[in-house]
Amino acid sequence: MNPLLIIDEVLMVLNILSASGHKSKADIYAVNDYMKGVTEPDKHAILNKLVKDGLIEVKQSIHEINKYPDGLQIYLITFEGVLFLKQGGYSGEKRRKTILTNLRLVETWLIAIGAAAAAVYYLTQLYWEHHWFH
Repeated sequence: MNPLLIIDEVLMVLNILSASGHKSKADIYAVNDYMKGVTEPDKHAILNKLVKDGLIEVKQSIHEINKYPDGLQIYLITFEGVLFLKQGGYSGEKRRKTILTNLRLVETWLIAIGAAAAAVYYLTQLYWEHHWFH
């Protein structure tokens, strides 16, 4: 499975779950079918990436301290995360970059072809009007 799709799916699940409040890692993993085959270190890396990119926040749950003496980390999608999802997430970002790269390549080729056509035009002008190369 494409890693970008997995990260996008985690963000989508967190967006849906955030409507009912903050969610723990276990909540996120439980409803996300894509996460079933992912190793624990990779799951942790995915959440860290989303936090680092500012798309989700991590908080300590005060209400859960009695249940979990170490505290419980809870996750909440940020406004930037919601906007990022609406723009297609990481998959959409990769797609946009690919399209932009292809457009730049086409633009470069068109400039090169235009320059070559201009060169041929001016060489023919020199030949016919100024009798160069005779």
